[in-house]
Amino acid sequence: PTPASTAMPQNDLHRAILFLRPTQEILCLIKSNPALVTEKDDRGLLPLHSAAFWNAGVEVTQALQKEYPEGAKVVAYDGETPADKARKQGHAALAQLLDGYTPAAAAPSRPPAPAPAPAASLH
Repeated sequence: PTPASTAMPQNDLHRAILFLRPTQEILCLIKSNPALVTEKDDRGLLPLHSAAFWNAGVEVTQALQKEYPEGAKVVAYDGETPADKARKQGHAALAQLLDGYTPAAAAPSRPPAPAPAPAASLH
């Protein structure tokens, strides 16, 4: 049984991810209605859980995380976080992204400095 708190059937964002809608469509939905990002469905899943399970991609996952950074730590009624869902489905890169997410990590960073050239050998 699921708690009868604020759980509701899947919202438009859950469904867009579930039905593998194009990335730009999902991003527009997030931008036009950011409140959808924080809504759990009747199983306690955020859209971020669905994105991790269905491998919605890095761009969608990052947009969801940017809008609701705490979402990466939310545990669904089945006891799993979004990273757990990604790992269970074999989406290792997405799981790693979810495990290591902090708001600072979402900020653009400077590219790394070029590595020094190897020293010439004197043979």
